[in-house]
Amino acid sequence: MFFKKTPKKTAKTFKEQPRTTLRYDRKGNPRFDIEIRALTPLGAKMADWTTELATVAGLYLTLKETAHMADPAGWLWGAAIAVPLILRPALRWSFQGSYKNTTRVRLTAEHFTIFGGWRRRKFDRDLPHSFAVIEHDDKEWEREKLELEVRQAGRKGRVISPKKYYGESYHLIFEHLGERHDIAAIYGKKEALAAQARLAACDDRIDTLTRQGPGTPFAPADEWAAAPGDLPK
Repeated sequence: MFFKKTPKKTAKTFKEQPRTTLRYDRKGNPRFDIEIRALTPLGAKMADWTTELATVAGLYLTLKETAHMADPAGWLWGAAIAVPLILRPALRWSFQGSYKNTTRVRLTAEHFTIFGGWRRRKFDRDLPHSFAVIEHDDKEWEREKLELEVRQAGRKGRVISPKKYYGESYHLIFEHLGERHDIAAIYGKKEALAAQARLAACDDRIDTLTRQGPGTPFAPADEWAAAPGDLPK
């Protein structure tokens, strides 16, 4: 496993997503382990497709069972149609959760590490770096594709409004010495910005904890580093 257990104190410093844990190694050095769990554009599309398939299957089964009843009342037919449709939002929420992808990253005083499968990418934090959210690379390709579909449907007398997936997705990236390194593709601007804000906050906080940068002080004591003659705490 990439994340080894450490015997020192462990504290979850953030309650909201992405899940973030502050840990200390045996020497007291802090690190942030962050799990970014989000839908990719493909995952969002698969969740919608699976929801529609499950809804149609539910309608078929409920109508079939109702048809096999002896002289079913009118309200039973209504319930057979309504129940699958009412459950549709819950089904979509469930499928979206199952299609979410998890990306693990780690911040220490020296390095920023991105874990992916059996591969890890490690970067020196002492060099210029930042986190950013940019539009998905396939946004323009999807826009042209959907516009063509709308035109083709219009020529046949149909009006369609296809859903955008890549147009609503973003790349969360790590910029290191001016180079782009992708962390995750995230469906939803709110989710992407939340992940970026969390990484930036942890990047700033690790400097405060290790006194290696200005950081953002979380307590008055964080504004001063230890000096000779200071009383032990």
